[in-house]
Amino acid sequence: MQRQLYWQAPSEETFKVNVDGAIFHEKNNAGVGIIARDNEGEVLLSVSMKEQAIMDPMDIELLTILRGLQLCIPLGLQVLYIESDSLLSVTAVTTSEVSSMLGNIISNIKQLMN
Repeated sequence: MQRQLYWQAPSEETFKVNVDGAIFHEKNNAGVGIIARDNEGEVLLSVSMKEQAIMDPMDIELLTILRGLQLCIPLGLQVLYIESDSLLSVTAVTTSEVSSMLGNIISNIKQLMN
């Protein structure tokens, strides 16, 4: 049995930001993809960018969340629902303690979320 997945709209006056990262080992870099939509599915922001020398999946997934916040907040998109396929990253950002090697990125994300 195959599950059907589809994009679900955020509540009114909320913007949904989908983020994902990819690592390109052969090129020694990574990519970040970000798309922000309103509650009607209208695309407000779509970005892909290269990040240098990131080879760890957790690093790039956290960086996608940070980049999404850094791009959306200055545009006035402040009530955000961020969606990532990285459970480890979401858990790291939503827990209260910051004890990992990625503490700086997590701290920056938490600061922007406030």
